[in-house]
Amino acid sequence: GKGHVKAEERAAYHKDVSVLFQPKAWMDNPTQMAYAREVLDPELAARGLVPGVTDKEGLLFLDNLAAHRCNTFKAYVKKRGVLCWYHSPGDTDVLQVVDAGSLGAIIKRNYNNEQESWLDTEANLTKWEDNTLNASARRILVTHWVAGACAKVASSTIKKGFLRTGCLMSADASNDDE
Repeated sequence: GKGHVKAEERAAYHKDVSVLFQPKAWMDNPTQMAYAREVLDPELAARGLVPGVTDKEGLLFLDNLAAHRCNTFKAYVKKRGVLCWYHSPGDTDVLQVVDAGSLGAIIKRNYNNEQESWLDTEANLTKWEDNTLNASARRILVTHWVAGACAKVASSTIKKGFLRTGCLMSADASNDDE
């Protein structure tokens, strides 16, 4: 959608989940830049990757989506000392951490478990089956299920995904053996 939601709804989203709206639900250039400002920028800043700091570098692995290759996006992260590294076209299932191996499947399974747990409460199941939950309530629930699903993924599982794909390297060449 276009993201015309009330402030009360946005306030009810889980604090660890960012919600971006795009009319066709794909990552286009404006949505990529919104992602860069709202999601990526705080993560980079937490690692000291901010405009004007020259003693740190970051490495960002991306697939070949047009929005990832957008010059505005590349310039935005470059100002923060981040190099964009693009996987070979057609290799996302092998080289992108969430797609290669089991990380994406684990998150999906955890999400389904979160949803099923919520539906185990009879009052919730009734609301779901009677279709009395409006779109706003469903969007809010989804953010909480996503947060719960991600919270259950062990950091060791994430690290294994980066090791499996060869994406645990750093911009300064330390740990390149990983």
